[in-house]
Amino acid sequence: MAADTRRVHNTYRVQTSITNIYTEGKVLCSLDGTFLVCICDKNINIVSVATGKVIRTLSGDESSVTGILLNPTNDKVLVSSHGSLQMKLWDLDTGTCKRTWKAHDAHIMDMDYDLTGTLVATGSSDRTVKVWDVEKGYCTHNFRNTHTGIVTLVQFRHTRLPTSHAAHELTLAACSEDGTIRLWDLNNPDVTRESSSNTTLAGHYSGVTGVTYLPGKDQMLTGGRDKVFNIWDVSTRALRRTVPTLEEVEALVGLGPLVEFIETPGLLPPHMAPKLDKLFKQDPDAALIASGGQSGQLKLWVVGDIAAECVWTEDKRSQPDMEVAPSVPEPTYQIGRLCYCSLTRTIISCTTDANIFIYSLDTLTRTKQIVGSHGEILDVKYINEEVAPKKKKKQKAQSNNEHDDDNDDDDEDDAPVSVSEMDRRVVLATNTEEIRVLNLATSNCQFLYGHKDIVICVDVSRDGSTMVSGSKDRDVRVWSLKTMSCVSVCSGHAEPIGAVVVAKKGAAFVVSVSHDLTLKIWDIRASHPKASATVRAHAKDINTVAVAPNDRLIATGSQDKTIKLWDPSDLREVGVLRGHTRGVWSVDFSPVDQVLVSASGDHTVRLWSLTSFACLKTLEGHTGSVLRATFLSFGLQVMSAAADGLLKLWTIKTNECVCTMDVHTEKIWAFAVHPSESQVVSGGGDSVLAVWKDYTIIDEEVAQRTNEDRILQEQKLDGLLRAKNYKKALMIAFHLQQPGHILNIFTSIYSEGGQEETANVVQRLKSLYICKLLGYIRDWNTTSRNSGMANRILHALLTSYTPQRLLDITKGEVNMRDILGALIPYTERHFARTDRLLQKSYIIDYTLENMNNMVLPVLDADSEMSSSTAPPSSPLQSSSTSTSSSTTTTTSSSSSSSSTAMITAPPSTVGAASSKSDGPGLEEDEDLAQLLDLSDDMMPPA
Repeated sequence: MAADTRRVHNTYRVQTSITNIYTEGKVLCSLDGTFLVCICDKNINIVSVATGKVIRTLSGDESSVTGILLNPTNDKVLVSSHGSLQMKLWDLDTGTCKRTWKAHDAHIMDMDYDLTGTLVATGSSDRTVKVWDVEKGYCTHNFRNTHTGIVTLVQFRHTRLPTSHAAHELTLAACSEDGTIRLWDLNNPDVTRESSSNTTLAGHYSGVTGVTYLPGKDQMLTGGRDKVFNIWDVSTRALRRTVPTLEEVEALVGLGPLVEFIETPGLLPPHMAPKLDKLFKQDPDAALIASGGQSGQLKLWVVGDIAAECVWTEDKRSQPDMEVAPSVPEPTYQIGRLCYCSLTRTIISCTTDANIFIYSLDTLTRTKQIVGSHGEILDVKYINEEVAPKKKKKQKAQSNNEHDDDNDDDDEDDAPVSVSEMDRRVVLATNTEEIRVLNLATSNCQFLYGHKDIVICVDVSRDGSTMVSGSKDRDVRVWSLKTMSCVSVCSGHAEPIGAVVVAKKGAAFVVSVSHDLTLKIWDIRASHPKASATVRAHAKDINTVAVAPNDRLIATGSQDKTIKLWDPSDLREVGVLRGHTRGVWSVDFSPVDQVLVSASGDHTVRLWSLTSFACLKTLEGHTGSVLRATFLSFGLQVMSAAADGLLKLWTIKTNECVCTMDVHTEKIWAFAVHPSESQVVSGGGDSVLAVWKDYTIIDEEVAQRTNEDRILQEQKLDGLLRAKNYKKALMIAFHLQQPGHILNIFTSIYSEGGQEETANVVQRLKSLYICKLLGYIRDWNTTSRNSGMANRILHALLTSYTPQRLLDITKGEVNMRDILGALIPYTERHFARTDRLLQKSYIIDYTLENMNNMVLPVLDADSEMSSSTAPPSSPLQSSSTSTSSSTTTTTSSSSSSSSTAMITAPPSTVGAASSKSDGPGLEEDEDLAQLLDLSDDMMPPA
């Protein structure tokens, strides 16, 4: 069911990225046919055959990978050679390198395992051949100066021989660019560790590119760029026969003895049975060989002592679910490598344009096509298969009465096809002549051939049945996506096509713009479409064209900084939108409003009114030229892509960018939004096709569940705090990540149990909570109000755990250097502040004591005078006087004690306030008065 496109989106995240998986060199297949091993620049990729995705990447060093080799008995062991002249032994289960060693003084050109998976032979451009025991790590044979040219190919025998010839199973062949072949029988004791071959097979007049051994025979088949096969007798080192191939051979692989394919039905298509039976009768010991070369066609040969014939040649244009017109030109790629998996009976072919084709011997068809590298992606469009009918509509009658019944209920026939989210297909225009139709789930890619130059732009009709493409060959081609074939060609432009678009309602016409500055409309319902209208639209190159949802308006954008609106009926100019300060790269109509969005090289996205032709809003945020923009959410949002490698999602009402998507490292030339808006694909100059998924609903559901859980936990925390169950409350506070509650809980624990109880609680904390606590302590320590409790908790941590234990707990979670770097300066600042306060408190005590000593003599004199002149007092007054005197005495005693304590404090703490006498005298009083800047008139009279 399609998503609600009126819903506002907030988040798109990468669901998968389709990157380069293969660039050049060999492609190896596992024993069970489940994965491939490919070279991709400086890395080695392990690729799943089912999904076409990279399972694991092996990164060797900064140099390029020159060769790879799988162990024939254990496909989890891989040997690789590198431009740094090193060889590496890999364990594919763990992806680790087990051993590295230097093999040759120059680049290794080829490697091969022997039949037992023990020895590896290497041929190098230093003209030497070496044999290695890779598991034990030493060289068993070193054949020097064996060729006059670079050694390009080495090959062990990979088939068992009859008992009479079993001694020759360990035969090694080395081929050179000079056309010669050297043979060594490593079982022969006369072949020493460094001996040179005394056998040179000279029968080719160009470089030898393929070697295979005929099964059950002591014979070898070689092929080269001289367009012939040579069959050699290994025992006698003699050339038995030469077979012309009529093409330069680049790869050879043996499929097995012909008798296996004759006796076991179903191994080959039934239509080949008569021919194979005839050849089998002529030569029962013949073998089936596959070859590939300059023509790019996979060929099957029956080769033996008598028979030598090509029995099948691939039609390069034929692909699964495709109908190819005879007028379509053949592709120009060549086959560079071949690999055979006997368990699944599949042949893997590697082409010179970095594509991998997988063939099934059962049907002799391509079952899968994996693109090694997409190159620069110029345009991308979804094929909307979810709205395509499940069954073809019934034919409607032509009479007027029958036309009235067009609205009859036909829900069963028109039910939408349910297509999984990742099983969708996209159309790609890359920097090549072919158009690519890619399945996002399996990475299976179909190629549409027809254009003679680079395809620049594509567009797909709303119902997903028709596609149009524009190329540098100045043609617009119309394709049927049901038959994957070209149905018509629109010719008429004088320069390369800049952009094309299909009509939104019924795909009745196509609009194209070109670098010849013209705008054309084509009626594609005709078998040979002609331009129904043409107009010179702009003064500079036209970059983009769009059709309104109702097909009543056309918009074009150009390098002349303007956007023009046209009436599609006669291409009459309706209006001009001006405001951009650089060329316009993209335009799109709103699906509901009379609004147009444009993207420009001035780094802005603008919204325009189609009634007043005025700019309504300008969205700024990109740092490079904005190359593409379109509407989402029923016209409520805009998505844009720019040369800064960013995709941005804008909410029109608030002018805010709600989501920035960053995966690409180069400019993004194109992106496409699925009609359900649940998925977006983007591609650009970095050869990455990124698939983005809408996570808005998922994030909202997660946020709602998290909020509900937080509310419940907070209620539980409040209950535990009221019950004074601080330990459980502390665990919940850590889970909720509430440092304020954590500090209050530790304060309550300290107030009730002291430092000892605080240390006990800290010792019971989990490692994760200790890491969080260190971060909270760092933050609390920055304020004087919380620093005291923070240092008490830190003291409990440092006394409960050794430094090494703390480092082990926080390893990978907390950077202790950063924590200590923040704690030390603030702690020193708090200590200095506390020390200053302590010193000031001693000065206050000292001042109060001296003031008390100066006031007491005056009070004593006044009391004597009052007692001599006053009449006898009542018992109550006497009691009051006594109480007052007692209070005064007590106060004096207290002050004296404070002064004594201050005087006896350490000099480092008291400072200048310390004194040597038991009580301050007159000199001390004067010093204090000077210290406090007290004038003489402020002193009480004697």
